Amino acid sequence: MSHRVAFSADAVQDLKDVYDYLAPLAGDAVATAYLERIYRFCLTLDLFPERGIRRDDIVPGLRIMGYRRQASIAVRIDATTVTIVRIYHRGRNINAELRGDGSTLSPRD
Repeated sequence: MSHRVAFSADAVQDLKDVYDYLAPLAGDAVATAYLERIYRFCLTLDLFPERGIRRDDIVPGLRIMGYRRQASIAVRIDATTVTIVRIYHRGRNINAELRGDGSTLSPRD
């Protein structure tokens, strides 16, 4: 069964923040291409959504997967939809942020 892939507002903002960080360092073309690769990777979750490591210790139902050792992608899955909750680029303390020490994610999001 194929799932729909949706991006939370926080995940969209995370992508914008990555672009804002990379564009001055590497240029618009490189930053855009990188974000497109992350976006395409996220869309592949439509067929095999249960990838990554379950992190019920952070938030029930949360899964986290790596992207090329450069980003961590937090997702939630229900019967029909995979929601990209957050996209963390290099070195961010995702445990603290997902537990509520810097993120709006709660068990009901």
